[in-house]
Formats: sequence, structure tokens, C-alpha cells
Amino acid sequence: MKKKILIPLIAMVVVIAALVVLLPNLFLKSSKKEQQKPEVVDPKVIMDDYNNGKISMDEFVKLNIDNPNDYVPIDLFMYNNIDQLSESTLTYYLEQINLPDVTFDPDKENEDDDDSNVGLFAKPVYADGKLKNLNQVVLSGNGHFLVWYTTTGKSAISKEQAESIAKELEATVDKYKDIFGCEYKFESMILSERSRYKKQQKVLKNNNIDVEYLEKAMHVYVYEYSEKVTAQYRSRRVASDDKENALKTIGTDFNGSAVLPYIRLRPSSLSDSERANQLMNHELFHHYQMEILEGHSNPITDFRIFDGTANLASALATPKESEEGFLNEWAHTARKYADRFLSEEFIKEKESEGGENYVSYALFVYLYHYSNCVDNGMHKILESIYQKDGFEYLNKAATLDELAKVQETVALKNITQKYSNKNFVDAPSYRSDWDFPIKAILAQQIPNGGQSFSTKLPRLAMEFYRVTNSTAEAKLEKNSNIAAYLFKEKNGSFEVID
Repeated sequence: MKKKILIPLIAMVVVIAALVVLLPNLFLKSSKKEQQKPEVVDPKVIMDDYNNGKISMDEFVKLNIDNPNDYVPIDLFMYNNIDQLSESTLTYYLEQINLPDVTFDPDKENEDDDDSNVGLFAKPVYADGKLKNLNQVVLSGNGHFLVWYTTTGKSAISKEQAESIAKELEATVDKYKDIFGCEYKFESMILSERSRYKKQQKVLKNNNIDVEYLEKAMHVYVYEYSEKVTAQYRSRRVASDDKENALKTIGTDFNGSAVLPYIRLRPSSLSDSERANQLMNHELFHHYQMEILEGHSNPITDFRIFDGTANLASALATPKESEEGFLNEWAHTARKYADRFLSEEFIKEKESEGGENYVSYALFVYLYHYSNCVDNGMHKILESIYQKDGFEYLNKAATLDELAKVQETVALKNITQKYSNKNFVDAPSYRSDWDFPIKAILAQQIPNGGQSFSTKLPRLAMEFYRVTNSTAEAKLEKNSNIAAYLFKEKNGSFEVID
């Protein structure tokens, strides 16, 4: 795709935005080659080894279970490939989602590194040091969530912090109803009621909470687990689809089964409440995708849309005062790589970080503008979650004029960063002045007679040109395959002039 731009211009910015030609899905392909399991923990190494055929799909799954990350939604990956996985892999997964590192003993505390504050005759009974004992719980205002926590040990938080988590999740349920038009629903899966279940009942009674909420409410576990992810939603899809194996694995566990689905959250993340809320609301939307939204019974195979829409939902629901946070860092990625974002070259470049899954987290900025510029845009975005190729669906569901408007809006916002919702702002700590793709070539030695300049763009990409000439005119020569815009800067604001 080529175009010519005629340049004589005063303090103008030329933005060249390729019309939206959406990429096809790039699915991970399993390798039939079996090799010895490598001892790695870096998700990038795991992804590289899998893509290069050095490890099998079973090994890939087990390594991602042991080393959860932002790039592989392992619950979905397993559900979509369940027929290709061995029984031992499925068993291993089921064992890990059954919270083997958590107990709920109401009579035990978590040992701290420092016992100097414990009196001579008041030493408490400690839980196993390898386990986290959650012996406190709060119920959210509308009864939708149980937040399990402890006030002792390295996972300690206060009751007020637990109540804040419960309050935020309930507020998000109300906002998701307003934004997406759907009521919150929860159906628990409990495979056995053994010692763990009975101890949880006792903790509930100690906190004057009806034991019926063990089944009625989603459980949120707040503790320092070994995996690196800050927050995580655990689905019941694999356990439901592989019920026989789940009953053999979790159903016969001496401690009994955890209540599925659930959310885990690190207490260390609560030091930045806005960031923690962004993460929690992202994970909560995964529940909507898998259990609530129209079409939720269908497979979810486009991982870009999966996490992109979860970030979009969180951005629309999370109150934000600062311009720093989890979502803001991904907004920076979308802005920084605007010149090749979603191109095959960029996905290949980021393959070791998840490829298209890496891109998915930054996609929420584009989806936000799509929802505003396309007729019934939000409904179309929700429908795209359950399409084999969500981008192709979104592309066909909008007119060319609407898609051009999306690109124009994204381009302008990339320059101005003026959002009333600060979840979409590029994190200031990540950016420098004009830290997005500006081609400096046009700012150099522009002759008085003007200059023609041609460029070739990847699909769904943008280029930005800052021109500083003393002449006062600018013109664009466009063709039918691209959208090109001139933006004029005046007193720190920008407007489209062509």
C-alpha cells in the first residue's frame, strides 16, 4: 500500500493509518516430537521450546501450570486441546487447581519469620510452613463473593483490606450489568466434601456467615502463592469436561475439593489499590466470558480477543485517579508499537512472549474506540469472543467508513493522550516525550518547493510524521487502500484538517 504526501507545513503532524485489514488467527501448533522435559521456568523459554518442537504439548502444559504467566491462558488452552492431552497431564492440572498449598484450619495461624512479639505462654499453633492457612473470611454485600484471607504470616492482610476487595468486586458486578447488559451468575462445582470443606464451614460460622455461601458465592483466595502471576481466575471447564478423571483426582483427595471456579490474588499487590482493582476486574470478566455472556457455552479460540476484552471490561469498570497501573502499561505497548502493532512481523518478534497473546493485552485500546465508532460496537465485540477469528468477525461487522473512523480516533488519541478514563492513558513512567513511532525523516531539510514521500505499511498499522517547516501548506495524495490524515497542532491541542 503506497501513498504520496506533499509536504510544506508549519507545526503539523501527518498521520498515516492503514485501513483496518484484520489478521487471521495464528494458533499454536502442537508438536508430536517427544523430548526430555527441560528444566526451565522462564515463560519465554517455554514458548520458544514449544514453538520450535523441542517439547510436546503435554510438557508445554505442565510447564505453564508450574510457571503461570500472562501469555498463555492455560485453562482455555487445555480445554481447547483436551483430546490431545494425556491422562497424566489432565490429572496434574486438576491436582494443581485444587489448591494444594492452602488450608482452612480455624485453630491455626501462619508462622512468621519473627516470633519476638509472641509471649512466653501465648505461642499459637502454627499451620504447616509449606502451606498458607486462610482462617478468616468476609462475605461481600450482595453475597456474590467470599474473600478468604489471614492476618498472620507473609500472606497477612487486614479485615479492612478483605472488605475492600469484596466491595470492589460487587461494584464491578453492578458496572458490568450497566455496560454489558447481563446479570451476574455463579454455579459452583464441588466434587467432594471432606475435611477441607468442613473446616471452611467452621470458619464461616466463626465469622457469622451462613454455610450455604460455600456453594452460592465465588471464592476469592488472598495469599502469597509460588507462581508469578499477580491474579488468576480458575475455570471449572476442564474439570466439567473431564468429570470422570476429576472425580478420581480431586474427588478422592483426602482434604476434599476446592470450590470451582475461583479467583486468586496476591496480598502484595494490594499496596497499589488501583492496580489491584484493574487486575481483579480483568480476572472477574473471564468468569463472564466463560459462564455468563451470551454464547459462553461456545469454545473460545481467539486468545487475542479473550484477554483484549477482559482488559477493556476492566478499563470501563475500574475507577482510576492516577495514570499508572497494569492497564496503563499495556496502553503504552499499543502506542509504542503503533507502526507495526498486530502485523505478522510484530507477532513474530514477540513470539517468545506469547506472540498474539502478548498483543492481546494491548488490544483493549483499539477495542474501546471500535465500541464508540462502530454502530452497536460493544455488542459486536462481545460476539467476537466466541468466533473462530474474532478480528475477521469485527472487520466484517463494520463498514469501511466506521473502520476508518476507528483508526482516525486511535491515531489522534495516540498523539494527545486525552482520555476522560485514565485507564487508557499510556503510563508516564514508561514513556518519553513523543514516545511512539514518528518518522523523523520529514522533519529534515524539507525544500521550499515541497517534497513527495512514499511509505509502505503493515496491516492495521500507523505512522506518524512531525513536520517543522516555515511554509504554511500541506496536502495529502491518498489512494483507496489507506486512510491518511493531517493533524494541526495549535496551543497544545490537535485537530484533523484533511
